[in-house]
Amino acid sequence: EAWPGTQDRPPVNLALVLDRSGSMEDKGKLEYAKLSAKLMVDLLDPRDRVAIVEYDDRINVLWPSAPVENAREIHRRIDSLTSRGSTNLTGGMMRGVEEVLKHFDRSELNRVVLLSDGLANQGITDPYDIAREVRGARRDGVRISSIGLGLDYDENLMQAIAENGAGNYHYVEHPSQIARIFEEELSTLVRTTARDIKLRLNGSGAITSIDVISLETDTPEDVSVGDMFAGETQRIMLKVDVAGTDAASIALGDLEMAYTDARSGEEQVSVVPLSIKTSSDASAVNKARNEDVVVEAALFDAERTQLAAVAAYEAGDTARADGLLEELSARVETQAADMDDGRLSAKLEALNVEREQMSVAAAPAERSAYLKSSKQRLYQAKSGKRSGYQLQVGDEGLEVERLQTALTDKGFWSGPIDGKYTDDLEEAVDEFQAAEGIKQDGVAGPSTLQNLGLY
Repeated sequence: EAWPGTQDRPPVNLALVLDRSGSMEDKGKLEYAKLSAKLMVDLLDPRDRVAIVEYDDRINVLWPSAPVENAREIHRRIDSLTSRGSTNLTGGMMRGVEEVLKHFDRSELNRVVLLSDGLANQGITDPYDIAREVRGARRDGVRISSIGLGLDYDENLMQAIAENGAGNYHYVEHPSQIARIFEEELSTLVRTTARDIKLRLNGSGAITSIDVISLETDTPEDVSVGDMFAGETQRIMLKVDVAGTDAASIALGDLEMAYTDARSGEEQVSVVPLSIKTSSDASAVNKARNEDVVVEAALFDAERTQLAAVAAYEAGDTARADGLLEELSARVETQAADMDDGRLSAKLEALNVEREQMSVAAAPAERSAYLKSSKQRLYQAKSGKRSGYQLQVGDEGLEVERLQTALTDKGFWSGPIDGKYTDDLEEAVDEFQAAEGIKQDGVAGPSTLQNLGLY
């Protein structure tokens, strides 16, 4: 059944690219993937097109791109899949792109969803070459989302595919979660309201340099945000250096946002003039300071350092990794005390938990699980989404569903698994915290999530 309120959405032009390599036999991963693919097909309707591509060291189009008019036959084709061979990830992915491009219409939602549980070891395997292929697909109008399954895939590669492909990245710990991730991916896709969002700062001569704090980009004055769906919020933070002047106010230029309306297909442009006031009065400057921006800047800066620590740990330099986290923890602790903001307190708690996880992740499986979980949280945080380490009243989504499920399993929640953090859920979290000897605040922070097996 289609999601409520999406009857007027643009059609979906989708390719599902499924890994069928030998490793997919382990823990029933292929069976879960097949079930999930069939459920995703059932969420589409005849106005949509779908293609099914399966790959190991060989590439096969299981179902060529066609309107979803015969779901039973598509199911039958999916059920025929068996595991075999190695992993030509790039070949499978790009065959999916080809299927979408066969019937490409810029007014439709054109997407490839790639699932893999292993390493790219056949065909194009160099990360830079893969990224170039993905960027080419993006220029052609096809977005690529990636889903990494288990502990043996290359999370750096799968994240890079999603980033370069302007799609989403998902880390799936257990095969049973695939169906819900597929549903989430399609749900956000059909709720797309703005596409090809671009921010351009047409700076005046007063700006001497621009740094995009929250995103990786080679063109800081011209930022590509990608697509956004209804209800989504992203934070894009720029840091600008301004030339010294005695003027009381400085015109910085214009911030231009351009995007395509997903429903009408019309190009939209919004321009906002930017200016700042200057003062030598320190008290006036402090009074005018936007505390929310200051906190967000501190968090983005902390996440950059944390990512460097994770990279050091991954490279085997555990001493440098722990040193970076220790220095970062001290800095965030000072900031949290100075600004009295719960977001910084939660970040400090997250850093302490991560240091503990680093120190005990000795076995390869533990190490891989830590790296994938940590990188997933940092990936989400790039756009200001920090629900991976702090959930509270008002939050909604997949992370809240996982919290509700875990509390149900522990006997602390008997309400619906609906992804809504209500007052009742807050009370259940508080009761769990009391039972575990954790600080009782009703907020599912890192310690609470860790005790529930969710961190």
